Amino acid sequence: KRRGKGSYVMSQQKIQSGRSGLQGFTEAAKAYGKTSRTEVISFEKVAEPTEDILSALQLEEDQPIYELVRRRILDEEPMTGEKIYLAEAFVAGLTKEDFSGSLFKLLEQKTEIAYSHQEVEAILVKPELSELLEVPMGDPLLQVYSVTYALDATPIFYDISYYRSDRYVFKTTLTRYGH
Repeated sequence: KRRGKGSYVMSQQKIQSGRSGLQGFTEAAKAYGKTSRTEVISFEKVAEPTEDILSALQLEEDQPIYELVRRRILDEEPMTGEKIYLAEAFVAGLTKEDFSGSLFKLLEQKTEIAYSHQEVEAILVKPELSELLEVPMGDPLLQVYSVTYALDATPIFYDISYYRSDRYVFKTTLTRYGH
């Protein structure tokens, strides 16, 4: 409100992925002064990984891979649904309960995270995502495929995530070589 000007309605601030480089959800929430929490839906060994998963993780069919499914909450509002595939080397000895916090912090106990390749695509909300993220059917979502790597270029995890497009935006820096 401003005297003599009336009242203005401000739109809700969107979380900006990539604003401070590669950060996990928990780190990004803290940077915005928000609270985050994680609901672990499942953590189990994948019986028959797809060719996409094997290729992304640069693994052979006989190497164990685990699938982690989580819902990320920001200030008590569902924000992201994620399906994460990890090689056994990075999750050996861990249980479902171990994944209820920062994945980056947990994984960095075993290896240093260096970079991530991401592909972002706009899609429409499907029934299971509508329920998971509490958004209406047919609303837009951001579907993100990413592979996150260690310093030596070893893939750490392959991730398929769904972000609410009304609350999230991706920021990237592109460089032109030779300039």
